[in-house]
Amino acid sequence: QDNAKNMPEVDEYLYYAVDMKLNSIEMTEKGREFITKKGEDPDFFIIPDLGAETSDIEEEIKQLEKEKIEEVKQKDLSDEYKEKKIEEAKEEVRQEREQRFNELHRLFAERGDRIHTVNQLLKAYTLFEKEDEYIVQDGKVQIIDEHTGRVLSGRRYSDGLHQAIEAKEQVKVEASTQTYATITLQNYFRMYHKLSGMTGTAETEEGEF
Repeated sequence: QDNAKNMPEVDEYLYYAVDMKLNSIEMTEKGREFITKKGEDPDFFIIPDLGAETSDIEEEIKQLEKEKIEEVKQKDLSDEYKEKKIEEAKEEVRQEREQRFNELHRLFAERGDRIHTVNQLLKAYTLFEKEDEYIVQDGKVQIIDEHTGRVLSGRRYSDGLHQAIEAKEQVKVEASTQTYATITLQNYFRMYHKLSGMTGTAETEEGEF
């Protein structure tokens, strides 16, 4: 008997890869090509290299300023008027520099957000199952506590993931929230001088109370 085992072979292109251990997902080159073909932007997934692009812009701006100043100097103008035109040329170059840097940072932020959004949508569709990680109740996505199975009312996934799940379930996509601080229920209760309550099902948690 041949005990040799072959690893599973991929017989089709993979559009994304899932790392279950890290609970993460990453698109493959084929996946990026697939989405790019569907859109109008051929550089959909190309994030500008800020360092290299900044250096290139600075070099080009220096050359542009040099050429414009030289162009003014070649003209038959009075010294006073020539100085004025040189200052105008410098200001024009300064505005060009600012405009190009603004566009560079806009592209960097825009494309970074696009990639992040696509990755969060992939996570919502592949790593988060309805009735396991969350439920849809009253038109809202409610998180299920993985340890207790209870619904965590009011809690939302961060980093755009909750919005991705809302889009997946075709419910209203609500604005993202930001967590400024957290506190455990136990510490929250300790903020009060007196506690009272009534239950018939908390015997197992008697020590905690």
